[in-house]
Amino acid sequence: MKTERSKQLIEQALRSMPQDFSLRDARYHIGRALAEIQKVEKKKAKTKSEITPRQQWELELKSGKLVPPGMNDVQKIDYINHIDGLISAQQEKIDSVDKPQSKDLFTD
Repeated sequence: MKTERSKQLIEQALRSMPQDFSLRDARYHIGRALAEIQKVEKKKAKTKSEITPRQQWELELKSGKLVPPGMNDVQKIDYINHIDGLISAQQEKIDSVDKPQSKDLFTD
């Protein structure tokens, strides 16, 4: 990361600073600067590593992890199409449950 050199320099300054009581505020601020850099690094790493379930699924699909091993390409495509069909059927069931049943109050 770009912050690695800055972090090294701050750590070096912290180590080389005398343990004098009158410098405790300066030591504190240097320590806070180091902590802030580490916080930024963690935030950047987390942002890079965050992946949505959909993105994870697409990666696994492309890499072939979602199909049983030993399948040829045609079998993989058929297998994935079958899974897509199952997903579509489930989505249709969900959609039919979500739709309010229209009742004509005047004809009942």
